[in-house]
Amino acid sequence: KLEMCKKPSTANLIERLDYSNLLGMDTNLKNGNLKEGTLNWTILQFKSQFPRQVLLCRVGDFYEAVGIDACILVEYAGLNPFGGLRSDSIPRAGCPVVNLRQTLDDLTHHGFSVCIVEEVQGPAQARSMKHRFISGHAHPGNPYVYGLIGVDHDIEFPEPMPVVGTSNWGEFGEGGLLWAECKSRHFEWFDGNPVSDLLLKVKELYGLDHEVMFRNATVSSGNRAQPLTLGTSTQIGVIPTDGIPSLLKVLLPPHCRGLPVLYVRDLLLNPPSYEIASKIQATCKLMSSVTCSFPEFTCVSSAKIAKLLEWKEANHIELCRIKNVLDEILHMYKNSELNEILKHLIGPTWVATGLEIDFNTLVAGCEVASGKIGEIISLDGEKDQKVNSFSGIPDEFFEDMESVWKGRIKTTHVNDVLTSVDEAAEALHLAVTEDFTPIVSRIKASMSPLKAPKGEISYSREQEAVWFKGKQFMPDVWTGSPGEEHIKQLKHALDSKGRKVGMEWFTTAKVDTALSRYHEANAKAKSRVLELLRELATELQSHINIIVFSSTLLVITKALYAHVREKEEMGFSYNSRVPKA
Repeated sequence: KLEMCKKPSTANLIERLDYSNLLGMDTNLKNGNLKEGTLNWTILQFKSQFPRQVLLCRVGDFYEAVGIDACILVEYAGLNPFGGLRSDSIPRAGCPVVNLRQTLDDLTHHGFSVCIVEEVQGPAQARSMKHRFISGHAHPGNPYVYGLIGVDHDIEFPEPMPVVGTSNWGEFGEGGLLWAECKSRHFEWFDGNPVSDLLLKVKELYGLDHEVMFRNATVSSGNRAQPLTLGTSTQIGVIPTDGIPSLLKVLLPPHCRGLPVLYVRDLLLNPPSYEIASKIQATCKLMSSVTCSFPEFTCVSSAKIAKLLEWKEANHIELCRIKNVLDEILHMYKNSELNEILKHLIGPTWVATGLEIDFNTLVAGCEVASGKIGEIISLDGEKDQKVNSFSGIPDEFFEDMESVWKGRIKTTHVNDVLTSVDEAAEALHLAVTEDFTPIVSRIKASMSPLKAPKGEISYSREQEAVWFKGKQFMPDVWTGSPGEEHIKQLKHALDSKGRKVGMEWFTTAKVDTALSRYHEANAKAKSRVLELLRELATELQSHINIIVFSSTLLVITKALYAHVREKEEMGFSYNSRVPKA
């Protein structure tokens, strides 16, 4: 990859590399110290565990890379090198914390795997290194999920990686078809047992321990037809090819996108057995005669569900979606017309997932898993956890502090921490009212034409604090008028490192105490919510096969129903003309 770099800035960095260590770091250059206990030494220890991956290390408000990895960031993620193009320092590059996911997307898009190292947040002892740990990996088709449990935004899971094939030697021997299709592409030989060697390769690429066991997904061929060759796939446009229209656009309506399209594509590329094909055809016929309203089924990637639950990073949004999936399966079970469709799709879903789950087991499993989520998660319509609001304090403060955890978990499980936060918020409001309001009232009453004082109770988002912000409000002569005693109590506001925030920001000892109490109660409440979400994810892991099976079944249902409706728009009816098998 380094040989393919074209940017002048990257070429400049490459000239400073020294390949005597895994980082490519020249120890004779500035910031090139690799002695034990330094940050570079820590990075090297992590790099030795995953030498094939780009390593990003959290350093304060940035994720940084050094040496060879810095060159990769500059070339493929569009980042600028730290320190410009100065030639006396090691190659360094990075991105702000808020831009991490964009940087990971850029790297994985170009085929790189990335190892992300986090640092433990919080105050560190003087002259001591912060503790760091590997928080996860990002691979093409397998994104980084660390920290998602505590945020509101969703993450798009890309299309799953292609299936890897193994072939015996010999262009015309067993496996010759695969060899003929792939000999012009990148391939790798395995000298030993191809299956065990391939699994070892997967563990290496994904940073898995050798003790990790894979789930077996066994699907009988059942006289299954041969997969489409690469030539046929491109000729019908199932694999995107310039100048060739896609058959998928004829089979599905324009608004159908995402997972249902991928299912139909895979169905064409890997035709099922006659038995499964008959079930799919019979399902389409049933769908064409359905008289009840057909639900807008929830489509969630089964790979996404599995990873978020296994890593215990499923936030309340994803858990609600999982419950929707389970509830929609139960809805199909309880509806007489949809019940038949559900029974017909058990077989095709088994083939798609490799999980052999019968009808009754599926329904019973959905009821149990849905019930567990419903006991913990605060569902839509439950609005009993309102964000605090007090006159005199900007609403944005409480919104930013509390909206990241309120409304996730049912009140019965967090009632004690909710009460603590509400009491602390009220105490903060009282402190602000007593110490700041008289000063604000004094400023508003001032009508001096020569000196116009300014002051208000403001929210410092960067410092997560409510302080008094003002200038020119100090009296030239102290006359004992209202508000003067409160002004005398003011002191300059300090940040978390004890540095003065600015000349316009002020606080008092009482407000600082109330603010600390509120932040402590808020942090404890957020921690409780995340703990309950992780406990729920742990419980759901025993139901993961049911959840994966259900999500895949709904994707298949949506894909087939979209196909049936598109064919009806074109005048084709499954009830009047069913093509013979």
